[in-house]
Amino acid sequence: MLDPPIICEFPDMASRLPEVHFRCLKCGYEYAKGLGDLTEEQFAMEDQEPILDDCPKCGAKGESRQMFKCPKCEKYYLPKWCTYPKGTFVCFDVGGDICEHCNLDVDKWNIEEAMRRKK
Repeated sequence: MLDPPIICEFPDMASRLPEVHFRCLKCGYEYAKGLGDLTEEQFAMEDQEPILDDCPKCGAKGESRQMFKCPKCEKYYLPKWCTYPKGTFVCFDVGGDICEHCNLDVDKWNIEEAMRRKK
């Protein structure tokens, strides 16, 4: 006998989960989705590379890229290395992780922060 389906007691739970911010490379539209709104494939992708999404404004398939939160100004930005086509090998020494709002070199900041924590 099969178990009965599990019914979520909190149907709006997905709307309260942390958000993932995206920017479409085709039209520039920025939007956010709750983690509960991501597909299983997108959720699995999170540990390996930035999450890709279909743009809800212009409909471009797989052209929206995951944005990251700057540790200094706390605004979301799109690192240069996220703008390359999927599957492109990118050398991370190109200095492409610069916040477009405050010009923080996030890679350099992360190294300096790790050194401060070691002290």
